[in-house]
Amino acid sequence: MSPTVMAATTQPRYSDSYLKEYNGDQVVACCVVFVVLETFFVTLRFIARHVKKVSWGWDDALVVSATIFSFGVIASCLVDVYAGGAGHHLAYVKMHSPERLETWAKMTLVIPLMYLPAVALPKLSINALYLRIFSDRMNRVVCWIITGLVVANCIGSMVAAFVACVPLEFLWNRKLPGGGHCIDFNAWYRWGSLMNIFTDVVMLVVPIPVMLNLQASVKMKIGLILTFGVGSIGLVTAIIRFVGFFSEDMAADGTWTATRLMILSVMEPGFYLLASCLVCLKPLLARVRDWMPLSQRSTVTDRWTEINVYRMTKVENKITSSSSAATDRC
Repeated sequence: MSPTVMAATTQPRYSDSYLKEYNGDQVVACCVVFVVLETFFVTLRFIARHVKKVSWGWDDALVVSATIFSFGVIASCLVDVYAGGAGHHLAYVKMHSPERLETWAKMTLVIPLMYLPAVALPKLSINALYLRIFSDRMNRVVCWIITGLVVANCIGSMVAAFVACVPLEFLWNRKLPGGGHCIDFNAWYRWGSLMNIFTDVVMLVVPIPVMLNLQASVKMKIGLILTFGVGSIGLVTAIIRFVGFFSEDMAADGTWTATRLMILSVMEPGFYLLASCLVCLKPLLARVRDWMPLSQRSTVTDRWTEINVYRMTKVENKITSSSSAATDRC
């Protein structure tokens, strides 16, 4: 054997510094932050319900379900970090604990199964608010189309997950007798995210013409547009996540590159959930106003008076009387 070949076979392929690199702590930190935020704002949402003394609605059930699935995403990511080797380079995991790769492979299936409904459910809750408020036939048709697209994308992507590999066990057991084959996971992640971006943009745009045509002050119109715009707070995260699937190859160094995408997979449904709660905190803001000293309350009172005057104007041609009941629920 030549010296060149001997040197090639004896030299380590990876440096020690490379093998020691670890970024799983970023995933853990993100998970902790969003557990706190989601718990806090979902709790505030239902405190606001109690303050307003409104009955339980199916949009509340959607938010509760979204919270469960969002926590499912967080739990799955933590399992991936602590038991699946995510955060280490793939070479490190293969050298030191190759048995963890089975857990990591399973989490590549479990995380999307949690993520898809975690994203869809709060968007459906926000869309339900639109349907209660808008009386214009075109806007309602658009809302129903968006609802259908969100549901279809969620169900279709979840079905695709179960046929991602044939047989499914081949996903985590590549030594399966008879072998198997898998879909292009990068393509699956990319194009499933694209529909989220499209529906976000539509949900952001739909309320704007209605709000602009209302008989209200510019300040009030801007406030209402921003309120409805909260519903698309996850749009930026969805775009970053979508781009990430083009810049990161999940198959090349999966346990390492997965962490950035896991963080975005926690943030995106988390922001959607926060948005569905933020649009319903008006009763708590009113209670805070009542607790403020009189010297600090005047500006808030003036704004609240403007809102009350606005509600008394005849804007039924754009938002029917049902909008009063809808906003009272939120």
